[in-house]
Amino acid sequence: MKDKKIKYYVNKNQCRCKIFLNGTLQIEQVMKEDSGNYTVTVYQQDGKLTAEEVMNLVVQEPVPQPIISAECMNKTISVKCEVKQKTKDETFIIELIQDKSKKIRKNATKVELHTRYSGTFRCVVQNQVSKKMAEKVITCSGHLDVYLILSIAGGAIFFVIFMILLIYCIRKKKA
Repeated sequence: MKDKKIKYYVNKNQCRCKIFLNGTLQIEQVMKEDSGNYTVTVYQQDGKLTAEEVMNLVVQEPVPQPIISAECMNKTISVKCEVKQKTKDETFIIELIQDKSKKIRKNATKVELHTRYSGTFRCVVQNQVSKKMAEKVITCSGHLDVYLILSIAGGAIFFVIFMILLIYCIRKKKA
């Protein structure tokens, strides 16, 4: 801007921006492609250069919806929370929470939590622009231990043998 006249370095009709007399640059419908270096040049009334500064603008997109999945293995629940990353330079803070258990990863697109307890799991994904959450109740029926199964089977066999002997003894006394 010089003598209250604004100089555009791109075609003014194609620009989604406005430059105000106080020097403010307003970009309408900001997109990720608007990220980059912007140069601000300030002149005095006589046209003499006063200052020039380069500013880096980083545009972040809202985070995608997180997805929670789970797998039950040998009395352990493996819960995974992930987001589908759109571009390589997107960064998130992603956390997976269940009661008192919490796992947080920065600059990641997935996090895993291994626990022995079923319950409600919450996944929160956020960046400086937005925050999204997913919640899921996960229950895994525990697999019975081999020793527990053998103990129950042994007890049942012992009970059946005891009942047969009892019936046999009672019938023998009556005869």
